Amino acid sequence: MNGRMISILKKFQKLALLDRRKAIQKSPDAFIKFLSDCLLNIINGNVRGISKKKLKDHEGQIKKLTTRRTSIKERKVILASPKGLKLLSTTVGPVLKHLSTKWK
Repeated sequence: MNGRMISILKKFQKLALLDRRKAIQKSPDAFIKFLSDCLLNIINGNVRGISKKKLKDHEGQIKKLTTRRTSIKERKVILASPKGLKLLSTTVGPVLKHLSTKWK
């Protein structure tokens, strides 16, 4: 991971909902893998600040996104769906907070 992914994530957080969908559909494969790794770190407990209750609603999407067998194309479809966008809006803030403290 490098600073480029963090800056993309910061820009992504500021986008409107429909613009986020378009950004995910056009984003590079490395960014999708980065988002999947962030979700995996959340599940493993490396990122704090997200309640388990909020993640419980997205259990199916998280399982598919963190599985290595899921293709990048399928991950983009999952993330661009309404539930995927809601999952990202829930997790992006705490991930950025964690990364900003780690990458100062």
